[in-house]
Amino acid sequence: MQLTTLNNSYGDFAAKLSRNTKHLTSSVDRLSSGERITQASDDIASLSVSTSMLTRTTSLRSTLTNLAQAGSLLDIIDGALSETQEILQRMSQLSVMANSGGTTKQERAFLNIEFQNLKQEIDHIANSTSFNGVSLLNGESNFGVDNSVQRTAIEGSNRSDRIVGSDGADAIFSGIGNDVIEAGSGNDIIDVGTGADLIDAGSGDDEIIVGSAGAAANSNIALPVSDNLVVGLDASDTSNIVGHPGNIAQINDGSGQGNDITSLSGSVTSGTDTINGVNALSFNGASILQIADNNNLNLSAQNTRSIMIAFETSNNITNRQVLYEQGGSVNGFNIYIDNGQLYAGTWRGNGGTFNHHLGTAIEANTSYTAGLVFDFGGTNDFTAYLNGSAYASVGLTTGQSGHSGNIGVGGMHQDTRFFDGSGNGNGFEFSGKIGELLNYQDALNITEANEIQSYLGQRWGVSTAAATSGADTILGGEGYDTLRVRGNAYNAQLDGTNNISGLEEIILSGNDNAHGLTVTDGYFQSGEGALNDQLVISAAGNSSALTVKAEELSGRNTVIAEGGRGDDTFNGSGSGNFGVSYANANNRATIDLLNGTATGNGNDTLNKISRVEGSSFGDKIFGSERSDIIDGGAGNDLIQDITAERGQLITRGIVQYMDSSDTSLINNSPGVVNNITDKSGNGNNVLSNAGNVTSGTATINGKNALLFDGSSSLRIGNSADINTSGQAERSIFMTFETSDDINTRQVLFEEGGGTNGYNIYIENENVFFSAWQGGGGTFNLVLSEEIEANTAYSGGFVFDSTGGTFSAYLNNSKIGELANSTAQAAHGGDIVLGGSGGTFIQNNSTGAGDFFNGKIGELLIYNSALNANERADLQNFLINERISGYGGNDVLNGGAGNDTISAGAGNDTIDGGSGDDIAVFTGRISDYTISRASNNALRVIDTRSAPSDGATLVRNIEKLQFANGALSVNTTADNENQISFLIGDENSNNQLFVDLPNITTDNLFESDVNISSMENAAIAFNEVQIAMNRVTSLRATIGSKQSSVGVLSDALSNKLQNQDFARGALADTDIAFSSTEFALQQVQGNLITAMAAQTNNLRSTVILDILEGGINIAPTE
Repeated sequence: MQLTTLNNSYGDFAAKLSRNTKHLTSSVDRLSSGERITQASDDIASLSVSTSMLTRTTSLRSTLTNLAQAGSLLDIIDGALSETQEILQRMSQLSVMANSGGTTKQERAFLNIEFQNLKQEIDHIANSTSFNGVSLLNGESNFGVDNSVQRTAIEGSNRSDRIVGSDGADAIFSGIGNDVIEAGSGNDIIDVGTGADLIDAGSGDDEIIVGSAGAAANSNIALPVSDNLVVGLDASDTSNIVGHPGNIAQINDGSGQGNDITSLSGSVTSGTDTINGVNALSFNGASILQIADNNNLNLSAQNTRSIMIAFETSNNITNRQVLYEQGGSVNGFNIYIDNGQLYAGTWRGNGGTFNHHLGTAIEANTSYTAGLVFDFGGTNDFTAYLNGSAYASVGLTTGQSGHSGNIGVGGMHQDTRFFDGSGNGNGFEFSGKIGELLNYQDALNITEANEIQSYLGQRWGVSTAAATSGADTILGGEGYDTLRVRGNAYNAQLDGTNNISGLEEIILSGNDNAHGLTVTDGYFQSGEGALNDQLVISAAGNSSALTVKAEELSGRNTVIAEGGRGDDTFNGSGSGNFGVSYANANNRATIDLLNGTATGNGNDTLNKISRVEGSSFGDKIFGSERSDIIDGGAGNDLIQDITAERGQLITRGIVQYMDSSDTSLINNSPGVVNNITDKSGNGNNVLSNAGNVTSGTATINGKNALLFDGSSSLRIGNSADINTSGQAERSIFMTFETSDDINTRQVLFEEGGGTNGYNIYIENENVFFSAWQGGGGTFNLVLSEEIEANTAYSGGFVFDSTGGTFSAYLNNSKIGELANSTAQAAHGGDIVLGGSGGTFIQNNSTGAGDFFNGKIGELLIYNSALNANERADLQNFLINERISGYGGNDVLNGGAGNDTISAGAGNDTIDGGSGDDIAVFTGRISDYTISRASNNALRVIDTRSAPSDGATLVRNIEKLQFANGALSVNTTADNENQISFLIGDENSNNQLFVDLPNITTDNLFESDVNISSMENAAIAFNEVQIAMNRVTSLRATIGSKQSSVGVLSDALSNKLQNQDFARGALADTDIAFSSTEFALQQVQGNLITAMAAQTNNLRSTVILDILEGGINIAPTE
C-alpha cells in the first residue's frame, strides 16, 4: 500500500531532511556548549545583552584575582611586620636591662650580642620578604603603573613735542612739555621728561625711563611758568647781584615787578658757594635778606599764593631756621626748618581762623626743591611740596588777609608764626645755601607746580619726581617692556593719573633710602609681552625706598614686588595675587608675614602679604594666619608656618564668661535664649534684650553658637564688676563669625554710653575696638583691622592705663597700640551683646540699634590687663576652640638648598625642592597617619582635634620631624616602593595602592644603635620606641588595607554571582528541553527516510544517498 503524502517528490523529501538535520545540529551545539545562543542569528537582542554582561563578569573575575594577589601581598607584609614588631619588643626589653645599674659589664656585653643579632634578623626579614620575586621591605622594589637696523638718537625740546621714531632701535629723549612719542618697532630706549606725556613704545623689548638722572645742574633751562610771577631771585645770574663776588648789597628782582632783595643784617655772600656747581647765596646762620612790603606780595588780601625755592641744608638741621617768611604773627606764610623737618606754613587771625604747618623729614648737607601753593576758591587746598612731590595737603575754608611786617629771606623779619606759636622780632637765621626763589601771585595748578619743581631740580641738580607727573599714558605694546623710574633724591609716584598698559616690569634705580617710588591706585592693563599676566615692580640692587600698594592696583592677575636695600613698604590684599620677592637680594632675609616685617635687605614693612619668595641665601620665613604661598628660593632655608598653641583659659581678674558651647548653662536651648548663666561664677548672667537670639540653631567650627539675626540682642545688667565703677584695667575678648554683610555697622559688644565706655563693632569691612571717656574729649582710642565675610575670628582688646597702653588683637595678631594713662570712669547703661543700647562710634554718640548679623561663641570680660603671655594663652585657647583652619591652606616651597619647613595649622602643601629637606610637625608620631598620595607624595594627616597640623601633602622631603623623633622618607622617586592593583578602570580612584616600607635597620634607626653601655642603652631605648611606633603605624595602615581588600572582595564576589545568574538565565541552554528536542529531531529524520523509501520501493540507505545528492537517477514514470 502506498503512503499518502502531500508531496512525494524527491525535492520535498530533501528539503525536509535538510531542515531536520539543521535543527538536529543546533541542538547538538546547545547540548555540547551549554549556551542557548550559539550564533548571532539565534537571538540577536539577547546576544548583545549577554555579551555585555560577559565582559563585566570577566572584568570582575580579573578584579577578584587582583584583590586576591593584593591580599596575599598584604598578608606577607603584615606577617613580616608582625615578626619585626616582636623583635623590637625584645630589643626594647634588652635596652631596659642594659640601662640598669645592676647589670654588669659582662652581662651587658652578652645582652648586646643578642641585641645585634636581633638587628641582623630585622635586616634578614626586610631583605628576604618578597612577592613574585620582588623585595617588599628593603626599599629596593620597583613596582609601578604603566635683518639689521640702525639706532637713531632723537632729543626733544622743553616744549610740547611730537617725536616719531624709526623702526630701528631708537634712543628718544623728551623734554619738559606735554609730549607725544611714537617709538615704532625695534628695541627702543625712551627717556621721558615732565608733563602729561603720551608714550607708545611700539613692538620690541623697550625701556621707558622717567625721572631725572640727578646729573649736574643746568642753569640754562628756561622758566616754564612766568605769568603772575612777582619775585624772581636767581643766584645763578650774577649780573643781577650787587656786591658779587662778596657781601650782597642787593639782588635785582628778575620778575620785573621791582621787588628787589636787599641786605637786612649780617653778611650773605655770593661767589663763595655753589649748589651742585651753580653759584648760590651763602647764609652763615647770622644773616638775613629782606624784601619790602608790596601790594602784590603781602599788603592786600589774597586767595592764591605760590612760593617755590631751591636750597641746600648744612650740618645743622636741628635748630629752627627760616628760609622764607612774609607777614607777622597774625597772618602770613613761611617755609622753615625745625628738628630735622621742613615746614610750609600759613595762618590767619593769630592762628585762630586757620593755622596749618605741613612738615616732612629732610637730611643734612642735601640739596632740595620745596614750595607751597595756597588755593582758596579753586581746589580749596593748602599744599606743600618737596623735590617734586606734594607731601601734604590740607583743606581751606577762607582766604588769606593782608599782612604787613616786611618779608624775610634766610631768617625771620618782624615776626612770624610757627607750628608751636608765634615768633617775635628778627632771628632764626638760616645756615646753608639758597639758589632760587620764586613767588607767584597765583595758585599754580598741579601741572604748573610739577613743571616748576622739575625746572628747579634741573637747574640746581636736584632729582625730582616731577618727571612722572602729569596724566601720563604709557603703552608698552608687544615685547617685554620695562619702565625704569630713575632718581636719587626724590619721591616718584605712579598713581591713578597714569594710564599704563603693556608693561612687564617697573624698575626703581637709585641709592637713597630717604626717597624712592610709590606705586598706588593705578590701572596696569595687561599687554602682549613675555609675561603678559604678571607685573614686576623692582628696587633690587639699590637703596631707594619702594612702596607698592597692591590693594589699589588693578589690571593684572599677579603683581610681584622686589625689594632692594632700602626700607620698602608693601601693602597687599591678603591673597596670593600680590607677592614680594627677595630673589635678587644681596643678603639673607628674615621674613615674618604674621607681624608684617622683613629684615636683612633694609627694614621692610609687609602688610597683608601672603606670597613671598626668599633669597639665594639661608632665609628664615614665617607664615601668617592666611593661606600663604612661600618659596624659600636657593639656600638652606627655615620656613615655618604659624602654629596655634593649645593655650588655656585665663581666670585672673575674670568677671564674666559667656560660653555658648556649654548648652547646660543656656536656658531654653535649643530655642530662643532668655538666660545664660555666667560661667565665671560672678553672677553676671546674659539676658534677653531685643528680638530673638537663638541657641542650638548654628555652630562655629562644629560647636554650638548664638545666632543673631540682625534685629536681636542680649544684655548683661549693670554691675559694679563691669561698668558702674571705674577701672584702671580691662580686657575683653570674644569669638564671632561674620555673615555676608560686613559693611553695615553692627555692634558686637558695648558697655557705657556716649560719655564713657568700650565697644567692639563691624563697619565697612573692618572690625573696630574702642575705648573713650568724656565723649571722646578725655581720650578716644580706636583701633581697627580688615575682616572678611562668613569667617570666624577671635578678637579683643587690653585697656591698661597702669601700663599706659590700649592694644587690640585679632586671631592672636596685634593690630595696633595707642598710648593712654587715664583710667576709665564709671559708666551706667546695660551691657549689650549683638547690638547697641547707645554707644560712641569714633567721634559721635549713637543711639540704640546697629544689630549684629552673625554668630557669637564666647565673651570674656576681665577687670585686669592681661599680660602678653596670658593674652596669647587665652587667644590660643579660643582659636583652638572656635577658629577653623587657623594658619590657612599654604603652599610652602623650599627651593634649592637644605630646607627646614614647618607646616603649622591648615591643610598645607610642602615641596622641599632639591637638597636634604625636613618637614616639621608639632605632634608625636602616633598622632599622625601617613599614606602615599599621587606622584609619590606623602599625605600626613594630624588626627588631633586641637592643635592640629591638618592634612599636609609632602613632596621632595627627606625627613619628617615630629615632637618625639623623626622618620626618614623618600618622596622624590617616581612611584618607587609602591605597588598598585587595578580594581576597576584606569582611573586612580579605582586603583589600590600599597606602599612598601623600608624596615631595614639603617632606615628604622637614626644611628647604629647598641647597648654596650648605659648611655648607649638609653639612646637605643628611645630609637627602638620610635621604630616600634613606626612599625605599629605601618601595621595599622596595612591592616586597614587588608580590611578594605576583604570587604571589597566579598562585595565583588556577590556582584559576580548575581551577574552570572542573570546572564545564565538569559543565555544558558535548558538541558532537559534540548535533550528532548534532540530525540524528537532524530525520530523525525528516521520517519522522513522511511516515508521516502516506502513510497519508491527502495532501501532506506539508497534513499538517504539520493536525498543527500549521492546518487542521481531519473524519476520513474
